[in-house]
Amino acid sequence: MEECSELRRYELEAMEAVYAEDCTIDYERSKGTVCIKLAEDLCETATRNSFGRAIHHLPPVQLSFTLPSLYPLQCPPEIKVACDWLTPESLVSITQLLNTIWSEDGGSGVLDIMVSSVRYDLDAANLQVLPESLDRIMSFDKLKEKEDFESHTYPCMICMEKQSGKHCVRLSCSHIHCRQCMAGYLGMLIDEGSVVSLRCPHPDCRKPSSSSRITAEELEDLVDAAHVLRYKDLLDKRRVEIDGGYAWCPRQGCGRAAKRDSSVDKLCVCSCRFAFCLMCSSVWHGTNYCKVNNQQVIVNKYRAALESNPDAVRQMERQYGKTVLARMLKAVLEEEETMEFIRSSTQQCPSCSLAIAKSYGCNHMVCSHCNTHFCYLCGAFIDKGDPFIHFNDKGSKCHMRLFEGIVEDEQTAEDAEDADEAEANLLINMALGDD
Repeated sequence: MEECSELRRYELEAMEAVYAEDCTIDYERSKGTVCIKLAEDLCETATRNSFGRAIHHLPPVQLSFTLPSLYPLQCPPEIKVACDWLTPESLVSITQLLNTIWSEDGGSGVLDIMVSSVRYDLDAANLQVLPESLDRIMSFDKLKEKEDFESHTYPCMICMEKQSGKHCVRLSCSHIHCRQCMAGYLGMLIDEGSVVSLRCPHPDCRKPSSSSRITAEELEDLVDAAHVLRYKDLLDKRRVEIDGGYAWCPRQGCGRAAKRDSSVDKLCVCSCRFAFCLMCSSVWHGTNYCKVNNQQVIVNKYRAALESNPDAVRQMERQYGKTVLARMLKAVLEEEETMEFIRSSTQQCPSCSLAIAKSYGCNHMVCSHCNTHFCYLCGAFIDKGDPFIHFNDKGSKCHMRLFEGIVEDEQTAEDAEDADEAEANLLINMALGDD
């Protein structure tokens, strides 16, 4: 008995020394608890099997033990395994493994063998993770990743000075910069109104083809509230400019960008809860009574009547008024001419989708809005360092076409423009002329 007591004490002291803050020991009762951190490869395999994704850190498995008076010479330790993210079947499997270890390697020091077996030697195929524990596991993994990151030092890619991880940020593209440099860099871009330029400053991320933009979460973590608010305002403005699915809320005092409701045609509902029509900006009136829609129908009917039905023309002019119809017709023709010009004479920037018209020069274009270099013929990104590779590549459909279209038949273009203008004037004159 005295020998067993001495061996137990030696083993408890060894456990406390080896596992330190992960271990609690009660010497009087010869019992204790060890929080076992699973090996990273075991965590990744287990979570990949359960969730289809690898997670690097899992909450520890708790091993509680009590050493009977005849341990370790004549009887095994009493053990209990607890873990709130493993299924009961997995806990039973681990307990059976530990009992097997006693049968094979029983004696003083078996507790350390048990802990090592749980940490490194478990069969990941037998570790079934509870589905409802995913959120808790993700939070734990994020916390451990943060602790590990802050415990190291890194060279900032902007100022090139080594900084503690507590003063650095690792962006979603994996590049690391110090917080002070990133705050100044992003603040400068926002002050300049460069919404589309909010990318990691690393050269690889500055390429037009890169998708490594600063996320909203990263931005809020790095800059002050005033810059975040200005960024959101600029982003709203850009959305309305290039995306027909957004419109400015017409409610007095609001003015935010409202997204179109995809389930109801032309309905926009702002975050201020004001519902309005995307076409006419009036309070929502249903899908069938928009004055803009009715105007388009009237103009189409009037144009058809002008060409072949004088009686229908007279009837519509009595109903709506000749001057009103002519004004509506002129507005529609101007809009059609504008849309046709955009369709036939512009190329969209591949980064920000701004429509760009080339008035002179070669087909190597630089967007004035986001500074993207692209080909005017096919819309492809071009390397600003060597823009001529695209036009010299024999496999490209733009091979040897750098200067294509630079000389136009001015007379032909002028004649076509005159013809379009004459046709529009004819329709308007017919609307305003005498019967």
